[in-house]
Amino acid sequence: DKLKKELIEKEENLRSLVGKTREENNMKKSMENNIAEAVKREIELEAEHERGAHMLQRKNGRLNQLQAQLRDFQMQHMQSTQAEASQMEKDMQNIQQQIDHLHSNVTRLREDENEFTAELSGIVKSINDISKEIAENDRRTKQIKSDIADLQRQQSNTVTAFGGQRVLKLLESIETNHKKFESPPIGPIGAHLIDHS
Repeated sequence: DKLKKELIEKEENLRSLVGKTREENNMKKSMENNIAEAVKREIELEAEHERGAHMLQRKNGRLNQLQAQLRDFQMQHMQSTQAEASQMEKDMQNIQQQIDHLHSNVTRLREDENEFTAELSGIVKSINDISKEIAENDRRTKQIKSDIADLQRQQSNTVTAFGGQRVLKLLESIETNHKKFESPPIGPIGAHLIDHS
């Protein structure tokens, strides 16, 4: 009855571990999908950041061009009207606003990239932790299966009920060395004698 009770407990533990391992495997797959999505988003952010930086470079080039034109205008103000100078100033202010806006976007995109990178690292760490837990569950599952097999063998063989495979080895050793003794050794003392004969 004690062996049956222990066997039932081991089988329940095994079922629990198998269920937990299945749940953790599902969680791991979900996190791997999250990683794929995060990597995809990070790539998109990098592309958007690159486009923003390129646009910023073009706008800076245009601003420099307008500043050069303004200098030319100031040098040749006698040939231009005040209205043209005013329009040029407005154009420069407009472009400066666009540049400020692009600077803000580039900064925001970089912050988004850093946030995604941190999130990605967290997901990878979680997957590693779950993988370790799954490996430990697998090890415990194998141990429980081994214990169940031992218990089942003990149930089927009355000789091994009091010591498992060690009793069988002891009996084999006594049988092999029976000529060395007047009568077969018995119990733990017999095992000691066989080991030191």
